[in-house]
Amino acid sequence: MDFANQNELIIPIVAILMPIGIIAVVSYFKSKEREMIHRERMLAMEKGLQPPPEPEQSFHGRERGPRNLLLESGPRNLLLRGLIFLFIGIGAFVSMNWFRMPWTDHMVGPFGGFVTLPLLAFISIAVGLAYLVYYAIEGHKQNPPAE
Repeated sequence: MDFANQNELIIPIVAILMPIGIIAVVSYFKSKEREMIHRERMLAMEKGLQPPPEPEQSFHGRERGPRNLLLESGPRNLLLRGLIFLFIGIGAFVSMNWFRMPWTDHMVGPFGGFVTLPLLAFISIAVGLAYLVYYAIEGHKQNPPAE
């Protein structure tokens, strides 16, 4: 293998290893943070003191624990989901037509020219509009008071 072929291999290897390395570094620092919190709590218990409460925020200023707005329920998240799907669909449709390629170049599937990729973007647009309609109908209702 000559030098030119080795350079061609470096890009895919780095592209695969970089995300793995980033995840490893983030996981390492999160585990160190949990270890320090545990050590602090154990020292307090050994001295007979009340252990400090579990911190609500990490040292990095983010709330502790997994939080995914797309999976939570509530009218605010219905609006968020609707806008995300709507704009993904619009962006996909516009980007596929931006290059002004003939639609016959986008043909996919066993139907020949029946289903084209730009038309598939309307699936995302329809899902986004469905979320927005549901938000308009149900989102204005008052939420039950939080306990």
